[in-house]
Amino acid sequence: LVQKHLEDPLYQQVSVQAISLYEQGFLLGEIADTLNCDRNTVTKAINHWHESRGLTAPDGRTRRKELVRKSRAKDNLDAQYPSNEDGVDG
Repeated sequence: LVQKHLEDPLYQQVSVQAISLYEQGFLLGEIADTLNCDRNTVTKAINHWHESRGLTAPDGRTRRKELVRKSRAKDNLDAQYPSNEDGVDG
């Protein structure tokens, strides 16, 4: 089958960068923000990187158990989703 795309899909383009950040302990959402793509694209990129080298793709649940930091910092979430501190809705 002849490849019809002029360039590789995004997940293939970012796979090396994604695995580098992944191995440094960045969360998938942080990697996605850094690479300016969706978290699902990062997951696909990491899986592609492993499978293209004949390796088994990592299990996200196992990795999460090993991470020291399992979620984004509260300060980052507060900046993204400010609370309504004045108590007025709308």
